[in-house]
Amino acid sequence: MRIKLLLLTSAVFLAGCSEAVESLSAIDGHREPEAVDGDAYFAGFEDDDTKAFVDEDLHLFWTNGDRLSIFSGNTCNRQYIFNGETGANSAKFERVDDSGDSSGSPMTSNIASYAIYPYRESTVIGVDGTISLTLPSTQNYAENSFGLEANTMVAVTKGLDDKFLSFKNVGGFITFKLYGEGTIVKSVSLTGLKGETLAGNASVTASNSATPVVSFADDGSLVSTLTIDCGEGVELGASAEEAKGFWFVVPPVAFSNGFEITFTSVDGSSFTKTVSRPLTVERNRLIRFATLELVFESDFVDKTEPGVYSCDVANHKVSTLYRYEAGRDQYAVSSGSFRIQNLADGHLAGITLPSSTVTQGNSYTASVMLYGLDGYADGVYGKTMVAEKVENDKVWLLEKDGSLGFIINTK
Repeated sequence: MRIKLLLLTSAVFLAGCSEAVESLSAIDGHREPEAVDGDAYFAGFEDDDTKAFVDEDLHLFWTNGDRLSIFSGNTCNRQYIFNGETGANSAKFERVDDSGDSSGSPMTSNIASYAIYPYRESTVIGVDGTISLTLPSTQNYAENSFGLEANTMVAVTKGLDDKFLSFKNVGGFITFKLYGEGTIVKSVSLTGLKGETLAGNASVTASNSATPVVSFADDGSLVSTLTIDCGEGVELGASAEEAKGFWFVVPPVAFSNGFEITFTSVDGSSFTKTVSRPLTVERNRLIRFATLELVFESDFVDKTEPGVYSCDVANHKVSTLYRYEAGRDQYAVSSGSFRIQNLADGHLAGITLPSSTVTQGNSYTASVMLYGLDGYADGVYGKTMVAEKVENDKVWLLEKDGSLGFIINTK
């Protein structure tokens, strides 16, 4: 089965898109739990699949510091932590403290312990064993995996004396790999074309022998967009072999009309692609798209960050030569001049204009300093620059032949 990603704008090119659906495979089947002493639990997985990061064979692992909510015989949300080595596919979780034990009510069927990953103070359980929790709308980027605490899981023991937690995934997964030379992704968002609910307050029913079932409460908390937050940005590799993986954890959902994916770069440029056919995300199933080439195509005046840019005006392509980052670079502005530099890295870029007053559309003979920038020999150049845009104390200066651009602050 194949899916085409249809182009909605001229801002990007995605090539080679196809899709495969698979389940997360078992490592070596269920294991007998290790002996645990005191108030502790041994945690494994329904197929020995785990959750913190993924290797080449889709095996996932616990991370040191992972925390669980455990409800044992009553409605107290008790916190447990894994203090072992990151990379384990089975783990011993120990009690963090004993606060709040007196506030819980006995469960109607007082025969099992319920565990939820990740621990959140807001997670509660009813006396009937129904779990109320929040599925997050923002998931942090992790290299070639989903982010920590993005993948909600539940486990129910066989009895109150049972200390083995066999975790089951609540949702499924959509993943794809991206590459594109010089492309830095700030965030990626996924939205169903019919506004399907993807996050918010939810109820989960679970038992030791059955798979968990999730439903959403129409209480004003529901969200129809999932976002992978890439922090300061993820720089994509230049080839398919260097592609970066992006993972969405998605509740079971039928996208009846398909969905759209919005990519946003570090300079604020964004565009949207559409998968224009029905697609169903099932619990514990992975939908994997083929590796895609991502090429931002935008005009110089669409950029927003102060810095130096290489411009291909004819093809609407702009790449960053050096972008100012607060806390990393020195930044200086004076009458008619602008300079950013990082002496530790050997980078310096500057421009001096004949006048401190710049008018949009006018040309200026400028002195340009370039040191440590790819594609340019170190030195001072005389260039004719055109003020393509003047807005909010900021000037967009583009070389007359359209190959070099500066975005500078004038104050």
